[in-house]
Order: sequence, then C-alpha cells, then structure tokens
Amino acid sequence: MRQLAADLSRLGYDVLRFDYRGTGDSAGDMGEVSASDWLEDIVQAMEELRDISGASRISLLGLRMASVLAAQVAKSSSARRLVLWDPVESGQAYLDEVLAAIEHAEEHDKTSNFVDAEGVIHFNGFSIPVAFQSSLAAMLYP
Repeated sequence: MRQLAADLSRLGYDVLRFDYRGTGDSAGDMGEVSASDWLEDIVQAMEELRDISGASRISLLGLRMASVLAAQVAKSSSARRLVLWDPVESGQAYLDEVLAAIEHAEEHDKTSNFVDAEGVIHFNGFSIPVAFQSSLAAMLYP
C-alpha cells in the first residue's frame, strides 16, 4: 500500500494513507474501538485530504476488509470513485477467513496466530478483541 501511494503521488495524485483508530500510529486502544469508529476514521481522512490538498474529488481504495468499510462510506459521502482490492463480502466473511487461516496454520505459526482463552483473535501481528469482532461481523457490503 505504501508503494501504491508513492506511485500515485508521483503521477500527480494527492494521497493520504492512515492507520485506523487503535492500530499502528493512531490513537486509541483496540479494546475500545468499534468498526463504526473506523468508518468515522475514513470520513475524517477524506476531510483531512481535502484540507491539506485542496482536492475537490476524492477516491477511496479499500483492501480486503477495508473494502467493506470504504464501500459503506462511499454510499453516503462525496467520494467520486471506489476501488475495491480483493474485497470480502462482509465483516463476518473476513473473520471466518481469519479463523480458517488460524485453524489451518502450520504449527510454527500457531504461536503468533491463535485465538486466546477470552476469544481475542491474534493474527499476523494484530489483535482483534471480541467486542470489535462483533461490530465488524455486522458490517456488510452495501
């Protein structure tokens, strides 16, 4: 995604990448975040891009689960284009894929990819708390 953003920028597009609330360099704790908070993050990122670049037309790109989120925002925003990259059909479908990947993981991967006793999913360096899983499961592709 970083390389794609750099390439688009070199072509003259204004680009803004961001970390969702509770992830990466963003504020918040995943234990206190819901999928609807992530929808708000997309809207705020669109506003920020408009503010810093002066762009009047915004396109959204969503990869995998972010496709469902981007599509939700696009249907009620001024987004001009929507690009869905390897989209999933719903939050539940995404969670099912993650759980299936954990179940079929090689034994050496089970130390970093697992579901703990409280039901928190740990996958590829991210933790998905139970409350977030519930809010994500309710997200459907519009």
